[in-house]
Amino acid sequence: MAEKKEPRVGVSVLIFSGRDHILLGQRKGYGERLWALPGGRLEPGEGFAECAARELKEETGLEVLADQLHFFGITNDVFEDGAHWVTVVYSVSIRNRPEAVVLEPDKCYGWRWCHLAPGRADSIPLPDQLYLCFRNLLEIDRLGTGGESAHGFSI
Repeated sequence: MAEKKEPRVGVSVLIFSGRDHILLGQRKGYGERLWALPGGRLEPGEGFAECAARELKEETGLEVLADQLHFFGITNDVFEDGAHWVTVVYSVSIRNRPEAVVLEPDKCYGWRWCHLAPGRADSIPLPDQLYLCFRNLLEIDRLGTGGESAHGFSI
């Protein structure tokens, strides 16, 4: 069994475009090739929403104000190697699926808009290889214990 590590706090952003598309990035390095929400580590003295807005801009070039973000949920992410993250997830709704730019090429292969409903021929479905935080978020929603944003979206 892997050595347990001190929990860290992360923040992720679930970006909706319309009612049925979300933005995911394919990770490099830790979580290699897994698809994840934009996000990162909470900096000392930083608020959760401010962290979410900062990480979104740093990773994708997409800008939102902290007060446009809505609390979505919290995941408790314990990895096989003993790493432990508590991830605060925010959501935001934006229009027209803007292009997300890879601004941290050492951490991300690319961004893509994925369709939440399976089986649509005109859209890219959610990939199977999901980073733990997003898998846990989907599980929370499946169990009906959370996962609905302030806009009434659910996954």
